[in-house]
Amino acid sequence: SVRVESGGAVQAALSDTGVLAYAPAGAGLGTHLAWMDLEENVELVFDEWKRFLSPRLSPGQQQIAVVINDGGNTDAWTLDVGSGALNQLTTTGDVSSVIWTPDGTWITFGSRTSGAFVIQTVLADGSSDPETLLESEHQIWPEAWHPDGKRLIFRQNSTSSDVFIFDVEDESQTPLLDGAFDEYSAALSNDGMTLAYVSEKGGSPKVYITAFPEAAGETPVSTGEAYNPVWSYNDDRLIYREGQLWSFIAVTVLGGRVSTRSPLFDGTQIWWGVDRAHFDVHPDGERFLVLHMGEPSEHPKINIILNWFEELKQRVPTGR
Repeated sequence: SVRVESGGAVQAALSDTGVLAYAPAGAGLGTHLAWMDLEENVELVFDEWKRFLSPRLSPGQQQIAVVINDGGNTDAWTLDVGSGALNQLTTTGDVSSVIWTPDGTWITFGSRTSGAFVIQTVLADGSSDPETLLESEHQIWPEAWHPDGKRLIFRQNSTSSDVFIFDVEDESQTPLLDGAFDEYSAALSNDGMTLAYVSEKGGSPKVYITAFPEAAGETPVSTGEAYNPVWSYNDDRLIYREGQLWSFIAVTVLGGRVSTRSPLFDGTQIWWGVDRAHFDVHPDGERFLVLHMGEPSEHPKINIILNWFEELKQRVPTGR
């Protein structure tokens, strides 16, 4: 009966003296997968509440790849935009973010198998078993495919969070962003020449851009703490989240520089995560695929349990 967020965070805290505080689970747990336009109108894509993560619209705009957290098990699914039919692609229960290959045929995702961290790919129609592209002793995630379909940008967590390029043809790995500070959420522009990413080099996370594939210098994009850069499909806009309300901001990038900046809408009713974007942009540039939390059905509550240590001792006696 304890609230668990879409990303897996348990909303509970325990004091040294045995006072347990927790947010109770509710009927509205999870999010709605929905379209939101610039006027903040919401249109549901799927009318059931689920713990959705990392939604990505297919290049053909007919399907959505998404991770669903079901009781702590996270797997890759596709959702047919027209019919609303869900199709489960994996059963391992530990899938991270999903991305589409440029041709819209395969879905690439991070997972763990036999003790190793892997990046795998599977046919979007579910007709194949997952195929492993690369594996590591460190946690790895796919971030973006180059438009040529031959290079995959991925993130690896070791002593810090770094970004690499994986060449599918010769299976080589090349460091791209591997400084002393955490760098993540890499997103590649439509022409494959500009990379957006988040770096914590200044002490707080901010969005930057640099050239690709040779990272030559960097240009700050955000003015404050920011996350989740995503490129618009049909223009040079980069959308990210910034500020206390985690508002959606759009900037136009021309020649490696930011030429215009405009706020889009408030993001307080949209679920988000730090390490990767949990939204996508429709090719029309007017709608956004989001994880909408909806209006709460009641005021939030926090339950308090006193002397929880004593209850724990009764339920699990010493030496048992």
